[in-house]
Amino acid sequence: MRRRLGMGTSRFTYVIDKSGTIRFVGHNEMSMGAHIRDALRVLDELEAEAPA
Repeated sequence: MRRRLGMGTSRFTYVIDKSGTIRFVGHNEMSMGAHIRDALRVLDELEAEAPA
């Protein structure tokens, strides 16, 4: 019932790079599997961009 009234809990995941740029914002109302995959994809991309 609380969810229907817009009173449910919400969680956000932020991925922020070393320069302080927000690279990903995920909200828990997205598909949880997609949310996790997207956050991990962004982290992998950041790691690949980092100098060796």
